[in-house]
Amino acid sequence: TKAFQTFFERIVIQCADAGLVQGRKLFMDSSDIQADASNNSVVNTKDIKRYL
Repeated sequence: TKAFQTFFERIVIQCADAGLVQGRKLFMDSSDIQADASNNSVVNTKDIKRYL
């Protein structure tokens, strides 16, 4: 989707700005992996905003 494309483009630009990549070649891995997140680690965004 356009949102993912924009997200990854921004990540690549940030990496280039930080000198982590040189921008001559781009390789992407679009492997589909199963998520491994615990339901106990889910935090409500309102709680985070209150904390901050």
